Amino acid sequence: MKMKLGGFLVLLTISLLSYGVVGTVNALGPEDCTPDQVWQNNACVDATKPQKNDLNLQTNLDLYAQGGVVVITGLVHNIENLSTGDVAIIVRAPDNNIVTIAQVHPNTDGSFQTSLKADGPQFKAPGVYTILANFSGLKSQITFEFTGGNGAIVSGGDSQPTTCPSGQNFINGKCVAKPTPESKPTPEP
Repeated sequence: MKMKLGGFLVLLTISLLSYGVVGTVNALGPEDCTPDQVWQNNACVDATKPQKNDLNLQTNLDLYAQGGVVVITGLVHNIENLSTGDVAIIVRAPDNNIVTIAQVHPNTDGSFQTSLKADGPQFKAPGVYTILANFSGLKSQITFEFTGGNGAIVSGGDSQPTTCPSGQNFINGKCVAKPTPESKPTPEP
């Protein structure tokens, strides 16, 4: 019995002495994660950057004349992460009146396209026209210039303007300033 009591006392003494011993612990916590990591399931793991969802628009030209065909193309990036639906497109004249409204269903890769003819009573005023697009909360806006028209409906469709303002040439769908002729040096006698 003395032996059992002695063994118990030795074990109790060792337990009490080791209770106050502090050792180095290599435990990690959220503060140990780098800026590119997050604390997840009691470990630092690399954070994945969220995919950017955005909506891009473009037109085939920057400048149109009466009867021109405005081709609007766009891309919804990471469409698989967004709800389904159509892209709503509104075209506004320089006076902010609505010229046309369209709904386009995007392809599975997020691309879409629609076109409109720059003629009729809504396309009269020359100036900058605005295209607004909206899809699942994403918005985008671009502009194009219209040279003006008489409001008539034009058959066919020439997407190139017939005239540019004076001092400009039509190059690649845009009116650009005419180059100034270089002056030639006069020969000395």
